[in-house]
Amino acid sequence: MKLFILVVNTSVGVSMTDVQRRLEGVDWYRLAANVWVVYGGVTSADDWAKHLLPLVKPGGTLLVSELNTRNHQGWQDEDFWEWFNARAR
Repeated sequence: MKLFILVVNTSVGVSMTDVQRRLEGVDWYRLAANVWVVYGGVTSADDWAKHLLPLVKPGGTLLVSELNTRNHQGWQDEDFWEWFNARAR
């Protein structure tokens, strides 16, 4: 399975709870108010975008990108790195 990063700025009237409902059944870690790293579920950035687009159109924004688990660096809480490393293959 792949890891993806999702940056979601919803359209007016759509809450972050609505976004989390779209992520049900998927293993995810929330990095910031509008940023998730997801593992499992949809297997391409294109499919993730199609799945989330109704939450951001019109007026919102969306970025979906597969994470390169072999070349990464950052400063996050230890629990994130434990979660990430358990899924990065």
